[in-house]
Amino acid sequence: MLLTATDAVAQTPAYTLQRQIIANGGGTMSSPEYTLDSTIGITTAGDQQSSENENAHVGFWFKDLAPTAANVAVSGRVVDAFGHGIPGALLVLTDTAGRRRTVLTGAFGYYRFDDVESGQAFVLSISAKQRTFAQPSIMIQTGDEIRDLDFIALP
Repeated sequence: MLLTATDAVAQTPAYTLQRQIIANGGGTMSSPEYTLDSTIGITTAGDQQSSENENAHVGFWFKDLAPTAANVAVSGRVVDAFGHGIPGALLVLTDTAGRRRTVLTGAFGYYRFDDVESGQAFVLSISAKQRTFAQPSIMIQTGDEIRDLDFIALP
């Protein structure tokens, strides 16, 4: 990439900046008139470079960037001992901060939580009128889509 700039003031000479694509981790470009240091990876602010006639602020600033994972879904079915779906069962998904999300099962006992944060731990709890579950709460760890997470009511 070639960047050429000329100051509008007549007494300031023209200058040319070349090779300004600097790889991750930063880098330095200099000539007898100036030095430019990139600031890739610095998490605070840009760097000011100076010489007799030139000042330059350069770089890319990223604050607290970390890889993020796409959200996932958690789904399954709530059934009785004979495999029949239980409509209207209440499922509660609670994260480690205590935030709760709830869904009710549909007519055939299916449920689904969309947009669940990946890479997190949750407690999934089930309750239904006049039903008892051997394991009414389970701990899950999201990493990918969770399907067929079924709850079976006791007879």
